[in-house]
Amino acid sequence: MLVRPEGTSDIALAAKWYETRQRGLGKEFLSEIEGTFRRIEKGPRRYRIAHKHLRRALVHRFPYAVYFAESGSDITVIAVLHQVRDRHILDVRSEFDARPGRG
Repeated sequence: MLVRPEGTSDIALAAKWYETRQRGLGKEFLSEIEGTFRRIEKGPRRYRIAHKHLRRALVHRFPYAVYFAESGSDITVIAVLHQVRDRHILDVRSEFDARPGRG
């Protein structure tokens, strides 16, 4: 699984925000993200296409979703967004070839 830099930034910003709200909550968020990544790797096609070619996996315990593309056996995380955030950002981020190393 490849997490694009924008996705890594999404995760870091959210974890930092949660940590400022309650000590340890940022680490719990990161743990749930890791669990979501494992579920995606086990069965990416069980998640429905939510935006263009991107699939969406909901994060347990937190109002976030992981948006990812797959190409063959490659999985690329494009964004990790709060569920009420404007999905316009997905239009910008999904304008690339979904294969790792491209776009």
